[in-house]
Amino acid sequence: MPAPTPITEAPPAADTTRAPGSMQASGRELFAMAAVAFALRAALFLLVAARFHVTFDRWALRDDGASYVHYASALLGDASQLTEYDRRVFPGYPGLIAVLHLCHVPFTIAAVGIDWVSAGLVAFLGAVLFRDRRIGWALTCLIPQYFMNSSLAMSEAPLLALSLGGLVLAARSRSSAGGFLLGLAGLVRPMACFAVIGQVCRDLLGRRTRNAVLVAALSAAVVMTGIAALHAWTGDALHGAKIYASGQSTYNGELFVPPFHSLLHESLRPEVSAARVCYVWAHVVIVLTALAVLAVKCFQGGRESDPRDLLALPWLAGNTLFVLCIGSYWGFQHFPRFLIPALPALFWAVRGALPRRPAAWAALAAGVLAATSAIVLKDFVVPR
Repeated sequence: MPAPTPITEAPPAADTTRAPGSMQASGRELFAMAAVAFALRAALFLLVAARFHVTFDRWALRDDGASYVHYASALLGDASQLTEYDRRVFPGYPGLIAVLHLCHVPFTIAAVGIDWVSAGLVAFLGAVLFRDRRIGWALTCLIPQYFMNSSLAMSEAPLLALSLGGLVLAARSRSSAGGFLLGLAGLVRPMACFAVIGQVCRDLLGRRTRNAVLVAALSAAVVMTGIAALHAWTGDALHGAKIYASGQSTYNGELFVPPFHSLLHESLRPEVSAARVCYVWAHVVIVLTALAVLAVKCFQGGRESDPRDLLALPWLAGNTLFVLCIGSYWGFQHFPRFLIPALPALFWAVRGALPRRPAAWAALAAGVLAATSAIVLKDFVVPR
């Protein structure tokens, strides 16, 4: 029996033309995705600003934004506003804000600007990595939680931009650069490790052992270097993790619990609305269905499976298991948010259900913008 043909990994560069029926985006369409993603987030801010006269600074400091900005300022020597609660956040995103501030960009503009630009890169790179235009368009406006978070000063968009950039480079055998970007993503949020696991599995099953080892080693080296620098600066590199694990305003000693514990416990509480339960469990059903689809394809195809499936399955499976084990009320209330680090893999799994026509995406984007703006507008009625 002849030996199976090795899996070819490197996707072709984006062309400016596209064969009829192809799902691969043209170069022009890739840039359109990036522009639309950026414009949608700017539009969301303008809608809120016009209705409630919200300043850009107030927008940037909303939710976790204040912690990231205070942390970035502390990295540059001014810790006057840094609170114990602010110290819980991971250093990667504040580090990016600090770098831009060194270039004379105000903290708040840097914080939000990173997110809006990252959102554009995520759509662009997602379509390139999976060679499917539907993935790119989905990443411009889905899911509502991601659209909202990537419009504010939050860490999910830069996490995905760095992860996808690293994966695109690694898929093209530029393992050193890919591992470096994936390591930076790990400093933004540790959940980037699941993207690394996905790439390593893809490489090993594709008989690219050297690439797998380099990506894993370099990404780990970048994370360890960041942890060492954080320890040198604070005296305790795990201080933020301890706040997350035990703080009353965070997980209050229930950082990890058995799978589904938080989902089931919170769903049965009488004060939780039926609408919220349905919304959260819709995400649970979708992600578990996506995992089943990927698992069947990979186990049936073995080494000859589509390399994109071999990347997506461990990426999505690892992140989903992590999310299912998150404790306190966070594992339920923020289930959609915690799916974001593996969102490209999820969209790849359910791509058959995604629209193909531009008009459908335009309508969907308008609907998500309207729905999200209503949620954010209501949230801004009561200032925090």
